Amino acid sequence: DADAAYPVVPDVADGGVPCGLVLKNATPWPAARLANELKYKGWEDATALAPRRVYFPLLAILVRAWLRQCDDRNVERVVLLVSGCGTPRDATKDAKANSTEHVAALMELFLTRVAAAGNLPSIKVVRLHSEANVFRYDENISFVRHELEPAVARLRTSRVVDDPDGADWYA
Repeated sequence: DADAAYPVVPDVADGGVPCGLVLKNATPWPAARLANELKYKGWEDATALAPRRVYFPLLAILVRAWLRQCDDRNVERVVLLVSGCGTPRDATKDAKANSTEHVAALMELFLTRVAAAGNLPSIKVVRLHSEANVFRYDENISFVRHELEPAVARLRTSRVVDDPDGADWYA
């Protein structure tokens, strides 16, 4: 698995609990991005700086605890990753730049890579992104009612209808 584009960290073969990914061949960040995103001046000569690894220790612990709760191998496991964006304090900045959507994509990659390495049973990952302002209570409630709850209901319904024993009581 070490030859994969995004190997799991630490290496599962070493007996470690996977908690992140190595980002091989990550594109170096330009000095302007470093200065803007890291809020530090003096990166003009640091053109080779690039993310090398990403870690999700809390996600790794939570997924393992969740899987211990349901040890039935016949049950399809679905992880619903919810991301969003919020209006930044600086009105000149783009709200999409203040988003967790890319983090959710990396979390999905992490979960699928760990499952592919054989350290987790098969997990289906569903991502749901909110374009509403996550810093506003009313917009969060609207997102939950109009997008999140229907998505959960669709997942639940598809599992019950696809289950030969569940179709009888669902109808």
